[in-house]
Amino acid sequence: QELLNLIEMKKKEALEKSSRSKFSKAVVIRKEDEEKTLEFPSITLTIKHLNSIGISADRNQLAKHLDTNKSYKGYIFSKA
Repeated sequence: QELLNLIEMKKKEALEKSSRSKFSKAVVIRKEDEEKTLEFPSITLTIKHLNSIGISADRNQLAKHLDTNKSYKGYIFSKA
């Protein structure tokens, strides 16, 4: 029984990882006044980066600003 539970748990983890990467969007960010860009494999990792540098950002708002050329939190966001 314990082995079956472990197998089931590993299956769920694998499915979550594969579906997450399947739908994630690579994001390129650029500060408004700079040319240098940074690229992230997903919106979630972009948000984590912004949080790590003290910028509180919302995933849904960031997604709405992708490819609009409008600034959000001082950055321009586009799909890679």
